[in-house]
Amino acid sequence: MNQINGANQATNLLNNTIILETITLDSIRPLKGRENVDLWEDHVRWVLEASFCEDLINKDIPRPLLNEDRNSDYALWDKASRRIKVWLGLSLDPTIQREVKVSGLPQVYADDFYHAIITCVKGAAICQATDYYIQATRMKRSDYNSVNQYIQEFVNAVNAANLRPATIIKPLSATMILIDGLKDDIPMWAENTRHELYKRIDIDELAEKEFLRYCNEAKDRCRELERDHLKIMVAKAPRARLQTTRKNSPPRDVKHWKWVLKWINSEKQRVNGKCAFCETGEHDAKSCYYLVPTIRPGSWTPRSDMWCYKAQKTKEKSASESHVRIAQYTKKEASSGSDDDAFDMGGFTGMVRGIDQESDHKSRPNSCVAPTTSKSNRRTPPSTFNHKRINYKKKINDIQEEFLALGRLEEHQDLKELQNLLKRIRDIAYNGLGNVNTNDPVMTPTDSDDYDEND
Repeated sequence: MNQINGANQATNLLNNTIILETITLDSIRPLKGRENVDLWEDHVRWVLEASFCEDLINKDIPRPLLNEDRNSDYALWDKASRRIKVWLGLSLDPTIQREVKVSGLPQVYADDFYHAIITCVKGAAICQATDYYIQATRMKRSDYNSVNQYIQEFVNAVNAANLRPATIIKPLSATMILIDGLKDDIPMWAENTRHELYKRIDIDELAEKEFLRYCNEAKDRCRELERDHLKIMVAKAPRARLQTTRKNSPPRDVKHWKWVLKWINSEKQRVNGKCAFCETGEHDAKSCYYLVPTIRPGSWTPRSDMWCYKAQKTKEKSASESHVRIAQYTKKEASSGSDDDAFDMGGFTGMVRGIDQESDHKSRPNSCVAPTTSKSNRRTPPSTFNHKRINYKKKINDIQEEFLALGRLEEHQDLKELQNLLKRIRDIAYNGLGNVNTNDPVMTPTDSDDYDEND
């Protein structure tokens, strides 16, 4: 109430003395800070108006004077003002209570106390808004890990600065600051957006929703660039690195074929009755489809999360590349060998060129020569010889087992070296051995067998 005809803060109280003595002030939500100060002010005003006490917090209205003629008026005002002060104090958060208490501002009566509250809260709000204004206008993209984080922090700073009229950042200014901050990350978008704004006739009337739209456009454009960059990095990344995500895949520094041999020759072939490698089938690791390519059924497909060995097919050398010789060694000829072992290397089709077999064999009695007849005693032309099959017979538990070894015998290789090699190979499931009866030969893996699973 404005001062009219000598009115003061007690005038309204004198006209409503009965109400003042019986009224109970309703409680309101406590003031926690600048985030709810405006709403708190409204609640205070509404409650005091209902009790005819709104003048008691208005410093523009004078207080009643203490004199002999109007002593009762002053006493009434003094009692009411102190009562309102207590009610205001109870509507403050403890943090705000402490700030007001140590502020040093006058706060004996309700009008001083109310002014001290608003000064502390809104004064701090103005300082905070100024800080956010400075942050928004000086923000650098290099201070943040990503474009998305930079944009989000910039929007938050603009919104906080705009809470106070003195620190408002208009949408056009905010948009231009954003464009300048992102010119190195998304230069094409920044340049196109700048030209788009310059062409607008109503550029000064740019709305806040348009500023937010530009923010979202910048985020989307950066996400597109990140996806494109990720695709390029994945394409350039070593394929072997991608394979390590599959279960039981070999370490990066281990050849694939060596990794297979490690599992096949392992003493621990099963775990709880299941294959030690795939952990699903009731078979040994040396008979696992994931490790032995040649025993896989045509309809079998590996799981996507399980590493699977795929030996590359070795290109056969042409006649111009090398002279290939085939070894023939039978039980009958192996007088110095064990009775349990017999090798038959007949029935080959291969390439033999420019070799005088008889004279060469006499000069090198331990060397291997190509057979002139096949296993069926049918003469095979040298031009059709190959270096594919080696039959290996071995007595196991008094049962004659026959296996098939695949390999290549290069020129002048010692026959006894091949014999000793095959004697050392006892694993019939791998390392060049396969069961002749099932027609499932297995090629001996080499360094060239390593492959790219994604090809």
